[in-house]
Amino acid sequence: MKITVSVLLIAFLPMIISGQSENKVDSLLNAAYSTKLRSQKIDALNEIAWHFRKSERDTAFYFIKQALKENYNEEYLRGKVKSYNILGVLLYYQSDYNESINYLKKAYGLSLKIKDSINIAKLSNNIGTIYQMQGHYTQAAEYNIASLRIKEKMSDTTGIINSLINISSLYYQLNKFEEGIGFYKRALNLANIINYPNKAIILNGLGSLYNEVDKYDTALICLNQALGLNVLAQNRKGAALNYHNIAGVYSNMGDTQNALEYYNKSLEIKQELQDEQGVAKTKMGIGELSYQMGNYQKAVEDLKHAGGYYLKIDQPYELKPIYKFISLSYNKMSNNDSAFKYLYKAYELYDTLYPKESKKIIEEIEERYQTQQKENEILRLNIENNEKKASLAQSRLLNVIGAGIVLLIILAGLFFWHRKKQRLKVILLQNSMQAGEREKKRVGRELHDGIAATLIKLAKDTGNKDPELSGHLFKTYNEVRGLSHQLNNSPIHGEAFIDRIIDLIPGENDDRHFSFRITPVALEIKEPTGTHLYRIIQELIANNLKHAQATKTNISVSHENKSLHLSYEDNGVGIAQLKKGNGFKNMESRIELMQGKMEVLTGLSTGLKIEMNIPYHNEKD
Repeated sequence: MKITVSVLLIAFLPMIISGQSENKVDSLLNAAYSTKLRSQKIDALNEIAWHFRKSERDTAFYFIKQALKENYNEEYLRGKVKSYNILGVLLYYQSDYNESINYLKKAYGLSLKIKDSINIAKLSNNIGTIYQMQGHYTQAAEYNIASLRIKEKMSDTTGIINSLINISSLYYQLNKFEEGIGFYKRALNLANIINYPNKAIILNGLGSLYNEVDKYDTALICLNQALGLNVLAQNRKGAALNYHNIAGVYSNMGDTQNALEYYNKSLEIKQELQDEQGVAKTKMGIGELSYQMGNYQKAVEDLKHAGGYYLKIDQPYELKPIYKFISLSYNKMSNNDSAFKYLYKAYELYDTLYPKESKKIIEEIEERYQTQQKENEILRLNIENNEKKASLAQSRLLNVIGAGIVLLIILAGLFFWHRKKQRLKVILLQNSMQAGEREKKRVGRELHDGIAATLIKLAKDTGNKDPELSGHLFKTYNEVRGLSHQLNNSPIHGEAFIDRIIDLIPGENDDRHFSFRITPVALEIKEPTGTHLYRIIQELIANNLKHAQATKTNISVSHENKSLHLSYEDNGVGIAQLKKGNGFKNMESRIELMQGKMEVLTGLSTGLKIEMNIPYHNEKD
């Protein structure tokens, strides 16, 4: 059957391609199915797949799979690199970014193995670009920096400038403004040497970063230079961007008159170009400026106009800051109902884009609002009632009422004090957990960017001189990298929970056996529940390895009936009297934050068993 499919595909290929470079494809097909040299056949299949990457993707997928099948034993590594690269590009076109990165990384690893510098640089750029599209700016910066290092060795000045620009823009996203300025300066120096054609882009980015660090005069110099270049090149879209950014600098300086003038210049060009996204952004800037000037009604009008454009171009994630500014403007105008309405809309939108994270925030806002309304009504009724009683009651009755009011105030104070204390306790616990997670992630990044990077460099440098030492270094690098991944437990959108904890499960040997099960296998657990559960499992495994002396350990996670169930059981030494150390207390705190329950079943020699139930549901429930 497979041979029949191949023959039919070759026979009808001219009808498939509809006249697109038929002679070229025919010659490649002849090479693929007539040559006895496997490398030539793989090259031809890769070329055919690349030819159809945009016009006929199913055909492209078919030929790339044939190329990979021919190269099953990896005897032709360069062909394998090209196959993985093409497959990554095809998956990128299908918006399957995670799988795209997976195959591009495979190509990247083989390119390192065969020391193909040109391919390494290209693949680094491609991987970095996809990470940037996903909002993973740290990973994107790492791959762009790797590409930069290779281009520096190759003395590719234009490529160096492009990499420096990419890295600077990523540092802007990461709020590392000073580092971004340094990379932009390097790019500008090189651009001046080779007469780089897009120097305005560098000057615009440099001016934007100087604005972020409050160096307004320098920012204006850079942005005006970029504006001059764009006007000279008749690049009206670039000029509109420069006008917008100059307005932003004047706004930060408090020069509202100049800020408004430049915003209007930017808006005029964007409207002529029918740049709806640009119009929305500039209208938002004008609205914020109106708020700054105290013209709150105009601020509301401009911000609503900006929001309408963002809805029109299907960019709802831009609406949250707009709704917040509208809420603040209404608040300044003492329109409390409208202020709450738009603040609620901001967090409701956040809940749509990032469910679970904002649900509690929205509930607290609504609770505060409703409580305030009720308290105002109660206060009004009490005042009216007291006035009536005061006009009719005698001195003794007034004393009783006064005592009652004092008691009511004391009781109300105690009630609100207790509620505030409980809320503060939860907030402190959340902050403590978040601070711990941030520190773990920081240490993880330091391990990855510092020690791991040094180890991999040493491993590569000693590869030819001392293979045994290089092997040890590679092994140590993998251990450090694994530890950094456990510390820097950053979730990926759409990632199954099992993928996050797979590295936590220890390897098996004759003395111990670990079994782990998740039901369903593709279970996704959103934040912060995912991180809490990850850390609990991490603590259980750590205690097992330190104290349990167990030969069999079973861990399972299941999701059913709108709750998560975590079960842990080992046949170790057990605990006669449970001692709550820091690790166990941390587990209890996380369970409390998730409003869950934990039951510990323990004995002297019967091992340890822990059952946890946590309320949890998602959109599929």
